Amino acid sequence: MADNGWAGTVMGWMDTGGWVMWILLLFSIVALAVGAERAIVLGQARKQSKRFLARFHAGLRRRAPNAELLKICAEEDGPLARVAEAGLRRFDGTLQQVEATLERHAARELRALSKRLGFLSTISNAAPLLGFLGTVVGMMAAFLAIGNFGQANPAAVAEGIGEAMMTTAAGLIVALPTQLAFNGLQGWAHRLEGDLEGVANALLEMKA
Repeated sequence: MADNGWAGTVMGWMDTGGWVMWILLLFSIVALAVGAERAIVLGQARKQSKRFLARFHAGLRRRAPNAELLKICAEEDGPLARVAEAGLRRFDGTLQQVEATLERHAARELRALSKRLGFLSTISNAAPLLGFLGTVVGMMAAFLAIGNFGQANPAAVAEGIGEAMMTTAAGLIVALPTQLAFNGLQGWAHRLEGDLEGVANALLEMKA
């Protein structure tokens, strides 16, 4: 019974808000799916990076041979390990060639880490605007009802005002957590970018 009551309440909200609410519902589903998927990917990357950095820098401090460093990269398969491995395998080339290899692979890993984060940014910006559009549509309906019926049909006026208020609230409810998720996940990606730069610089110093 509780589930049916909750479902009935949600459907009531959807009916009150009109078509805008269904688009906002779609936005919320996409934001939840993307946020969860990116949190898993970036969370795993952070764990892999911590393990790799500890082992890799320990190897650098004791001046481990390239073969040992490559073994560490193979065992700690993650974005940092893949970039370091690419650089180490190019160590027979010039400093400029190693640097170009590191930059190319780092850029590829960063694109993979930031993939689909743009959806969250777009939804967080579009949701309140869509909510405000619903507000305008609802207020127009209310004013049209007043113009057509005057004070004789308060239910029609209340329906338009209800649509306006519901869509405004829904747009903000979707936008706020989506923006927070985007900021948090982008922060994880930026920290991984800093780790990538640190590994690349360490390899270039070793090559020099």
